Amino acid sequence: MLQKQTGCCHFPPGRSAGGAVSWAGCLTLREDGIVGSSESLQAALRKYRSLNRLFWLGLLGIVLFPVAAVIVAAVVYQITKNSNLSSPIGLSAPLWSVAGVAIALLVRGARKQARRGVDLARIAEEEQYEFALQAAQPVLELLSSISFMQNPTSAKGRNVLSSVDGTVRHFALDYFYAYDYGAVSFEADESLVVFPDLVPDLPDLCVFPMGVADRLLSQVFGAFQQVKLAAAPEFTKRFHVGSADPAAAQRMITVPLRQTLHRNPELSLVIEDGTLIVFSQLQLIPAPSYVEFLTAAKELALAVRAVR
Repeated sequence: MLQKQTGCCHFPPGRSAGGAVSWAGCLTLREDGIVGSSESLQAALRKYRSLNRLFWLGLLGIVLFPVAAVIVAAVVYQITKNSNLSSPIGLSAPLWSVAGVAIALLVRGARKQARRGVDLARIAEEEQYEFALQAAQPVLELLSSISFMQNPTSAKGRNVLSSVDGTVRHFALDYFYAYDYGAVSFEADESLVVFPDLVPDLPDLCVFPMGVADRLLSQVFGAFQQVKLAAAPEFTKRFHVGSADPAAAQRMITVPLRQTLHRNPELSLVIEDGTLIVFSQLQLIPAPSYVEFLTAAKELALAVRAVR
C-alpha cells in the first residue's frame, strides 16, 4: 500500500506479474510533473484562455482581416503609387474572411475540450480529487488490458480525477480509444470511473443496459453466460447481466446495486480481474452531471465490495 499521496495514482499496486499492469510508475508522478488540483486548474485555465483567444480572433478576423487588407492596400498605394502592387492586396480582402473562418473552425473542438477540462478541474477541487490534464502511462496500460478496450490502435486519457480520501480508491477520466483495421474502424470517447483491484476474489461480471450498444458488448463478453435473477426479473428486462460464474453473479447483483442502476439506467459496469469499471457507453458525461456520475460509481463500488 502506498504510504503517501504521490500524484494521480493513489491505489495499491495493480495486477500480478503475468500480463498485469504495475502501478510502480505512479510513485514518481508528482516529481515527473503531475501537479495538485489548484495548479492543474490554473494549467487548464491557461490552455482554455489561449484557445479562446484564437477562437475569437478567428471570428473577429472574418470582418477585421478584410478591412486590414484594404488598409494595407491603401497604404501600399500611398507609398508606391503603384496599383500593380496595391490592387492584388485589395482584391484578396474577401479571401481573408475565409482565413478567419478557418481559424475559428480549427480551434473550436480543442476549445470545447479545454473548457471541459476547466469544468472538471473545478469539480476535482470542490470534491477533493487530484486532477491531471493527461493520464499517466500506467493508467493507459491498465485500460488497454481490459477486454472491451484491449490493445487499441490509439488511445488517450485526459481530465483525470484521482481519489485521495482512501475510502474506495479510484480514478475517473475521459478516455478516447480507436481501432483501425483499414476498411473497418471504430472510435469511442467515454467517461470512465475505475476502481483498480477492488474485488480480486470475485468473478468477472458485466452489467449493461439493453439497447443498440448492448449488441456490441454482448459480442465482447460472448463467453459469459447470461444471468437470470429470479428475485428481480424486472432487472434483467432492462439490463444484460453476464458472468462466467452465474451463481456468484447472482450474489453480486445485490439490492443496493440494482437500486443504483435503476436510478442511473444509462450506466454500465464491468468487473475484470477484480477491477471495476463504471461507464456510460460511448458517451462523455456532461460536466453538470459529473458529480452524480462519480457518486453513482462509488455507490456501485461499495455495493460490489460488500459482497462476500
